[in-house]
Amino acid sequence: HLALSPSDVILEIGTGTGAFAREAARLCHKVIAIDVSPAMLEYAALRAREEQLDNVVFVNAGFLTYQHHDVPLAAIVSQTALHHLPDVWKLIALERLSGFLREEGRLYLSDVVYSDRVQTDWAAVFQQAIDYTGGDGREETATHIREEYSTFDWIMREMLVRAGFEIEWAELENDFLGRYLCRRAPRVPNLLGGGVSV
Repeated sequence: HLALSPSDVILEIGTGTGAFAREAARLCHKVIAIDVSPAMLEYAALRAREEQLDNVVFVNAGFLTYQHHDVPLAAIVSQTALHHLPDVWKLIALERLSGFLREEGRLYLSDVVYSDRVQTDWAAVFQQAIDYTGGDGREETATHIREEYSTFDWIMREMLVRAGFEIEWAELENDFLGRYLCRRAPRVPNLLGGGVSV
């Protein structure tokens, strides 16, 4: 879906073990893989060295602290990380990401996002999420439901648009797992300089 080419530079936010970053590194020029956990970055970097991948750069940063000083990005990927931010900071983070992308650059976002179609039985939705995780992850999922900042699909879609993205496709799995493929919206200069999304 990202249509990566050998000259592309991409960013992964919340790289964790670096599994996606290592796969993507085989398809593009460079992957910048960021995470707020030094321990995860150390493990991910070790795995990249074992696989003799020298085009993955690991950076200790997050949505709100990463500073991009490279060429405009072809793509940004984030999986199960944005829910750590309350909605106001989600929007600020998404606006920052839009600014890092080149024209027509893509964002792939996958996270815990709740369906707005659910009317009454939220207990069943939460239990379905816990059961979906299974095994040792059940307690972690229950903690997430109690304490993290997941949002509704309609809010996530609106934030993406306000941040300067066009949603190419979106899907919800089991009313709690959202996936969004977006393209940076075209910007046109205004009379005062700068740019606005259209």
